[in-house]
Amino acid sequence: MRLLLHSLFIHSITRLTCSITLDTKLVVYLIFVIIYTSLFMEIAYVDPNAPLIWTVQDALGILSLIFMLVYAVNLYFLYKFKSIGKTLYVPLIIISFILGILLTPAEALSTLPTSYYLVEWVSGLISGIVIAFLYFTEIKDKFNSE
Repeated sequence: MRLLLHSLFIHSITRLTCSITLDTKLVVYLIFVIIYTSLFMEIAYVDPNAPLIWTVQDALGILSLIFMLVYAVNLYFLYKFKSIGKTLYVPLIIISFILGILLTPAEALSTLPTSYYLVEWVSGLISGIVIAFLYFTEIKDKFNSE
């Protein structure tokens, strides 16, 4: 069933994005990614009689969702060479580092697969490369021209 949904999803994206501009394609792809990921999320049963207790993990989860939205908008600003994208990128990377530390439980660190650490390392490497390009190459002039 998931394979069928996946193939229908990919087919609908390719059909929809054939006749629209690049800016609109980015928005459409973002919307489809959100829809696609929400299709496969599992919904936990919540007892309606249980008291509603907010924990630190809940608050950090909400902050992470807000962060992901701001980060996606910031990537769009970087793509369009807006100076606000360059200004916000480094603070967002620092916030992502802090959220990553706070959201990873200590007991999970010993049970995480080695591929997790590889992905984390490569992600940090790519972020560093983007920062280097933003501040130490000719690309920095494209942000200053606006």
